Amino acid sequence: MKRILFIVVAVACFMSVANAQETNNPKHVFGVRAGVNFSKPTLTSDLFEDMTNKFGVGVHVGGTYDIAMSKSHKWYFQTGLNVKYNSAKAETFHEGIYHDAGEYNTYSNKYKALYLEIPAMFTRKIRITDDWGFQPAIGLSYAFGVWVKCNRENTKYEHGEAVGTVSEKNDLFSDDVLNGGANWTRSVINGKLAANFTYKHYLIGADIAYGFNGDLWGIGLSVGYNF
Repeated sequence: MKRILFIVVAVACFMSVANAQETNNPKHVFGVRAGVNFSKPTLTSDLFEDMTNKFGVGVHVGGTYDIAMSKSHKWYFQTGLNVKYNSAKAETFHEGIYHDAGEYNTYSNKYKALYLEIPAMFTRKIRITDDWGFQPAIGLSYAFGVWVKCNRENTKYEHGEAVGTVSEKNDLFSDDVLNGGANWTRSVINGKLAANFTYKHYLIGADIAYGFNGDLWGIGLSVGYNF
């Protein structure tokens, strides 16, 4: 009986301490974030079926605003504004038949894009210790494409040796496909999933974003500070 009473008292004390820690979370939280992106095209090339998509590296910087949705300040709605520079690649998969061909061409596309992103996430603040915390988040974001460029290289080979390369730069937001456009979506709705660890006011985390109607998907790594 004493053991049971001791366990009940210990659980009650732990719950009261945990609740006190949660209520210490502020109602409004402003933060800054910066980090790197790893982006990849979602579709194969509209001109060459044997194009292989590859990740490119970009950067992002922005600010966040969290507002508590519950009296205990455990659940927050998170929004803000991010500036994201993305890069990605697509290259011809030229193993096999090209090795036996007398003449063939290879293609390489390098994408560079700038987006403004507004997140709409739901996040849960979980205390691990007085200083450490875990903060998962799930939701959507709206991204507006400012510009997206593609540097395309067409290299001609004869008997296994490169004899010439033709390069061109195109605006992929253009719907003029015959003149280099690709009709990429300028307004994108992304699904996002994030996992963050906090130490006092500092944050480190990762997220995955997939555009339901977009042309890129990616993984982001961030560091930040909450005021």
